[in-house]
Amino acid sequence: MRTNESEPWCFTVLRSSGLHLLRPEKSWRPIITIQVESKGGSVDCDATPCHETTLGSDGQNPNQKEVFYIHDVSPHSKISIKVWHRSQSKKKRKKILVANACHMLRDLVKEQNEAGQCLDVRLNTLPCNVKRLKGARPGMWPKLSLRVRPPSIAKLHYEEPLSDDDDLSCYSESMPPTPTSTGPTLSSQGDIIILPPLAEQELKRRLQPYIIDSDDEMTPLLIDDDSEAYLNSAPPILPQYSETEKPQDLPAMGVMQRVIASFTMYAELRDETHYERAFSRQQLEWAYIGGLLTAMAAVDTAVFSISPDTLFAISPIARSFIALSSTACGLGIFCDVWFIFRYNFIPLDTARVRSRDMFGSYFFFSLQARVPIICMLMSGMSLMAFLGVVAWSVWPTGLLVMCFLVGVLMTLQFLVFGAWWFVGKVTCAVKKVGNAIKWVVGRGSREGTSNSA
Repeated sequence: MRTNESEPWCFTVLRSSGLHLLRPEKSWRPIITIQVESKGGSVDCDATPCHETTLGSDGQNPNQKEVFYIHDVSPHSKISIKVWHRSQSKKKRKKILVANACHMLRDLVKEQNEAGQCLDVRLNTLPCNVKRLKGARPGMWPKLSLRVRPPSIAKLHYEEPLSDDDDLSCYSESMPPTPTSTGPTLSSQGDIIILPPLAEQELKRRLQPYIIDSDDEMTPLLIDDDSEAYLNSAPPILPQYSETEKPQDLPAMGVMQRVIASFTMYAELRDETHYERAFSRQQLEWAYIGGLLTAMAAVDTAVFSISPDTLFAISPIARSFIALSSTACGLGIFCDVWFIFRYNFIPLDTARVRSRDMFGSYFFFSLQARVPIICMLMSGMSLMAFLGVVAWSVWPTGLLVMCFLVGVLMTLQFLVFGAWWFVGKVTCAVKKVGNAIKWVVGRGSREGTSNSA
């Protein structure tokens, strides 16, 4: 196989199939990268350019006009094809490798010639994704459909190595005669390539359109009549399959489920598309609540160390409140540490399995996850009651004034709305009474005028 290395190779990503089995998400957009391997057998992002495109959630490429041009490569060069996943919820959004494949250019062209207009490249999955493919059908293995366009100035022929003169003579007779002056013939141990002469009229210059997000000028391609036939027989640019996968509608929540969802994350956890974001928020809440509970435990411990002959007298009711605060704080710390130990340092798939209850839902997990913050609320209210009882014994007036001011500020919007509503109703009533009085007075004056007349 012989090509002109000065001309670029063209790659077009058409579609993918079977990639939905490699990720737990119901719908995600695969990121495809194509890169030439270096001579050392590795992919160097600095040495060779990396071409990237993003497919739709249904596996189709919405922009099949996008063509990757790879320069300065030979048929023996290896192309590395990788499939990545990027989370849409995380802030850093680091790409995660899902599958890959590596092939030589000449092998891809040969497979495409045997298959037809495009070829299906089978992808190699990572060891962590092998379990997901055990229940899949044989035809559902992850594949990527490509269209490869080699530099077609010379016609390509694939033949096995010839062993005797008879095979060589048969091969020579099957090929059209070519003059030695204009049609050079190259023989090697692996391939025999005979290049027919090309007339100047057969070469045509095709102008390449401007490609978005690219300021580099593309090298015009010289193609022959066979390339025009290839382009005419190619499938349409727009994908034939345009239906998107719609998420399944969740069943309606009952009364108890709506009550639990009002102060927990049950509504977000039951939706698989929002589970990762809701679970991250829950982990962050456990971290914050743990710090607050530790601070409140320190306050309760300091109160327990107060001796009876101090400046402030502590009544039995105040002791009951501080005991309740300490108990709630200790239980909250225990539950918070348990949740952090069980759910914070595991993969997301394991967290999904552990958070499901015996009924296969997240109802009880969402309720249990809020136990630390409920304990913190009880501890805080008990500590506030203890401080209020102690302050009442020292300065009752100051306690009442401060409670009144804080209560007014916390309920200011309701007070303003109530005053606005009351004034509006009173104004409306006054207008109605005034209109009624005017109507009565006007009617009496009209009757008096009619009687005098």
